[in-house]
Amino acid sequence: MNQTLSGFNTHRRIWFEATTDSTSPDEQRDLVEYLLSLGWSINDVHADEGVSVRLHTSPQVVVGGLLDSSWPDVQYRPAPESFKSVVVVSRPSLEQELGAWPGPRPRAFLSATRGTARLDDESADAVLSLERGLVRG
Repeated sequence: MNQTLSGFNTHRRIWFEATTDSTSPDEQRDLVEYLLSLGWSINDVHADEGVSVRLHTSPQVVVGGLLDSSWPDVQYRPAPESFKSVVVVSRPSLEQELGAWPGPRPRAFLSATRGTARLDDESADAVLSLERGLVRG
């Protein structure tokens, strides 16, 4: 979770980071959408600033471009290289696509090619923490 303070107001954004070997844009998009749904389901942290996903691919794709046609108001940069991997989805966009916060916890993500998603250790620990009661199930 990223937390910022603006005057007397605290703002929060949920962050996920994952890596995939898949080169399929559909599978990459499915993984990003799964992580957005997972972030939106966290019920103890009001993510008023939305959910962000950093997805590492090889070659690196513009992650925001995976969502452009189906999600309103996604924020991303196609350059420089270090920004290609990040997409930020605002609260209004999440509400439009996933309903009121907190959303239901999504079912486990299964990649069509391998059957699993690989998350880096820090993200895997975060998901395990979420599974212990921080998400609505």
